[in-house]
Amino acid sequence: MEESVDRLKYRREHSTNASDVTERVTSTDKDEQVPAFFSRDIVLFPKMQVSLTLGEEQGKDAVSHALQENRLVAFIPTDFEREKHGIGVLTLVVNTQRVSNGLRVDLKGLWRIRVSSPEGLGSGPLVKVEKLDETEGSRKDGASTIKRVHSQLDEFRELIPDIPAEVTSMLANAKSASELSDLCAMSPTLTHEERLKLLGTLDPDERLGMLSRHFDRELEVLRSMIEAKSISECEICADFADRAFDAEQGVRAEAIVELLNHMVGNHTTELLNVLAEKYGPAFMKRRSLR
Repeated sequence: MEESVDRLKYRREHSTNASDVTERVTSTDKDEQVPAFFSRDIVLFPKMQVSLTLGEEQGKDAVSHALQENRLVAFIPTDFEREKHGIGVLTLVVNTQRVSNGLRVDLKGLWRIRVSSPEGLGSGPLVKVEKLDETEGSRKDGASTIKRVHSQLDEFRELIPDIPAEVTSMLANAKSASELSDLCAMSPTLTHEERLKLLGTLDPDERLGMLSRHFDRELEVLRSMIEAKSISECEICADFADRAFDAEQGVRAEAIVELLNHMVGNHTTELLNVLAEKYGPAFMKRRSLR
């Protein structure tokens, strides 16, 4: 890859409000060394913004170094910490604030980067970063996949009406496979491993295809949950309940487990609502006393 991340500097343009700072990237040299931030739980994507409270010195040191230079941090999954190279996201430190339990940091993802260090990524405060450019339209069915994902998102909005309006608007306005796939990667239904795979997939059409297949599976589950009969109307629940009540003491526990397994697998939402209604207030009271 000949075109690496050019040496990045930021020209800060301050508005009348000192906290309202816009940043514009300008290019000079070939490569850049930036502080490394390792996350155990979060996989950050371009255009994604997160707020984190840092309690570890390594994270605080990375942010402190970034604020002294150009506000840039390489956000790297810990899976790569012991490796000599990996894929992460170059992020901008938008804002910091001291809080009672550490340092609160607002980060904005800029673009994918290849990060490297001869001694291993976790061996020093700085890593070398190289921008990973993407090429749109690498697959013939790219446009149809974008259309399909937007259709899937429309169905999600119908099935889950309480999705925040700002999220649905942001997704609706995403027109390219690259932007749409990275925004969809924020879906809470994705596992950590699935997000890592999406981060490391440089073909945006391929990423979007992976997400479309994932959404197909999630929509199938949602449809079945909505179409399912309630617990009181479910004949299978009634059969399991009869069996549990009629069973001898020694095998009753096994029959109850069968009933609960069926409820968890087929009446998840209703079961959670029942538990929340009956035990929610008690749980909240216990938490407030901690």
